[in-house]
Amino acid sequence: MPNPPPSPEPKQQRASPLSLAWAALGNILDIPMRALQAHIGAHRMAYAFVLPNLLVFGLFSFWPMILN
Repeated sequence: MPNPPPSPEPKQQRASPLSLAWAALGNILDIPMRALQAHIGAHRMAYAFVLPNLLVFGLFSFWPMILN
């Protein structure tokens, strides 16, 4: 049985400038996020993302109710 012909090598695609920008932003944000995770722990990282949303929600929802 003859060997099948070799398959052509896939062409490497160039990364778009936008994907390079997103990758650079991810690399920049990785440094403070790792420091925050080391400081507060991996299990508490979710609170670091939820807390600002809860503060804004409380400011515009509960604070007017308290004032009235």
